[in-house]
Amino acid sequence: MKLLLTVATLLVLSEQCQEIRMIAKDGSVVVGRSMEFATEDSYLLSFPAGSQHNMPELPNCAESFEFESKYHTFTTRMRLQNGNWSQFDSDGMNSAGLSASALHFPEFSYFPENETVQGENCSNAVSQIRLVEYVLASFANVHEIREAIDNNTFPMVYSEEDFNMTHPVHYQFVDNSGEGMVLEYTKEGGRRMHNNTIGVFTNSPTFDWHMENLRNYPQLRNKNREGFSYDFEGEKFFLPSGSGSGLAGIPGDYMSSSRFIKAAALLRFAEKPQYRSVAVMQTFHLMNAADIPKGVIRDHKKSDHEDYVLSDSMYVVVKSLSDGCMYYRAYHDISVRRICFSNMPMDEMRFKNMERRWQNSYDDINTDNMEAFEFNDSN
Repeated sequence: MKLLLTVATLLVLSEQCQEIRMIAKDGSVVVGRSMEFATEDSYLLSFPAGSQHNMPELPNCAESFEFESKYHTFTTRMRLQNGNWSQFDSDGMNSAGLSASALHFPEFSYFPENETVQGENCSNAVSQIRLVEYVLASFANVHEIREAIDNNTFPMVYSEEDFNMTHPVHYQFVDNSGEGMVLEYTKEGGRRMHNNTIGVFTNSPTFDWHMENLRNYPQLRNKNREGFSYDFEGEKFFLPSGSGSGLAGIPGDYMSSSRFIKAAALLRFAEKPQYRSVAVMQTFHLMNAADIPKGVIRDHKKSDHEDYVLSDSMYVVVKSLSDGCMYYRAYHDISVRRICFSNMPMDEMRFKNMERRWQNSYDDINTDNMEAFEFNDSN
């Protein structure tokens, strides 16, 4: 029963994921991504270059597709409480400086069933949940991905279930030059690529719809408005009161369309960092604006086991593509940790639970850490 509930919970794959790209003045590229699920079993995996990847057997293919990783990779993946691993790498980066992410894309995502893979496609086909794994293993930058698509050497992508459910997703790829590409598969439009010049990526609807929707918010600015003054019952009032009036009307809910607008505005107006380290810090601050506490969003449906939480911010990853480091924090343990290709033994596959206890999030301060002084009127 507990396993059934866990799987049922996973069926409500988040519609609240978000990704942003920041480019510092020194050219460093940083990508931040949040993950929202109703489970907390997320792991960080490392795969060394040369790792062998085996795709599942398909009904109309004599042999399963295999490929070897050209690069070291870090990815994130779920694991159930019974120890079974998901096959879905939702996020990651490789040692060449390429980031790949799959975000929830309900009502629009379309991939053909695995029975449609046959003939010459058998030797070059991956499922939608393994495409991040394939891209990070095979490509160094966005240009190579575009070239493979244009030359028809990019694999066919079909639908595969994971824990008896199908993940509807779309993808974003960003490299250490700052170039970003969105890749979507829909029934109406087929496979479509978009240049992501704005540096923001969320969920449904399609990416071009979000870009068009930006035109509905021309009033957003980072400078306070002067407003106007008026008299009321003998008193004079000045509007606006307080700061932040330039962003009046910015969406504040968690719908994908609203988060896209808010993230685009904040990314546009936030001070551009001078260096990579500041860009990493700034990205965490920007991602905090989309943080979802437990219980704030609940599914409107009832399961067989009571109403369940739809989404909370399981973790945030910030990928520094220029130096090959991935920073992350979890839901309970909000301290920032880091893993880098330069100091990680890449001799075999490894994994680590991304979550720890809340108590790991803080340091206790005592008198040994504080400077003593005397207070008087001259201080």
